[in-house]
Amino acid sequence: MIAESKDFKTITLRGLEDKKNLVEIMNQVMKQEGLKTGQAVIEFIIADYAKKAARLEEVTRKREAEKKQYYQWQATNEEESEILKGKLKTIKTAFQLLNEVDI
Repeated sequence: MIAESKDFKTITLRGLEDKKNLVEIMNQVMKQEGLKTGQAVIEFIIADYAKKAARLEEVTRKREAEKKQYYQWQATNEEESEILKGKLKTIKTAFQLLNEVDI
């Protein structure tokens, strides 16, 4: 479900005492990024989300292209394998015939 777009002017976080995991994440981000306020943490997380979403989209496109390339390679490989099996069968038949012929 997509929420309607809003024009945010302020951010208020309520009930964090019940959401210890969110507080832990915020404290971790604050420490790792050298941020000093909850507002700075929220701004960082929002900006980082946009970067990560773009990177995920890029990686997903690349993965799909590589997957398509792999399946094409696999199909070609299977075709070539069948051709080689046919040639090997012909060679085996030729050797059998040569062994049967008494020159």
